[in-house]
Amino acid sequence: MEAGQCLAKKYILMLTATPVQNNLDELHNLITVLKPGQLKTRREFKRQFVTRGDPRLPQNRGELRALLADVMVRNTRSQVSIHLPCRRAYTIRLQLTPAEQVLYDEVSTFVRETLRIVESTENQSCKGLNRFTLQILQREIGSSALAAQPTLKTLSARDNLPTEQRATLSRLAEQAAQITH
Repeated sequence: MEAGQCLAKKYILMLTATPVQNNLDELHNLITVLKPGQLKTRREFKRQFVTRGDPRLPQNRGELRALLADVMVRNTRSQVSIHLPCRRAYTIRLQLTPAEQVLYDEVSTFVRETLRIVESTENQSCKGLNRFTLQILQREIGSSALAAQPTLKTLSARDNLPTEQRATLSRLAEQAAQITH
């Protein structure tokens, strides 16, 4: 029995203010929570509606839309009479402190070098680090030392990394912890 079928429910209302861009398996799971059996079994759903090799690309779109319309109402901003003010985005450039700049540069170098190793070989020494983890770390250090510090600390404790990488990550975590503003 799937988790959605275990829910005691008379009605379910789910709201989102952001576009759903999941793979179609996740769409199947969501609709199954709302109305079990609406999209048949996962295997039948995949065979009928998912393009082989691309889990985000649907096939038989018209038929899929008709099935979704039974359980889902989709309104875009243009369909409702909400008049929001124009969005004005500004980029504010901040100067990093010398300690922040050193940390940013060292983490970026670590990410770049590790990513090069991960992608160029099936090197088992980088087994514990993958592209996604490294991208997250780079985004965090682009935000702040405070954002990157927990990830650096967690990665430095991984047993499946070489001692040298763990030591580097530990040192970077300590540097990040020293930056207090």
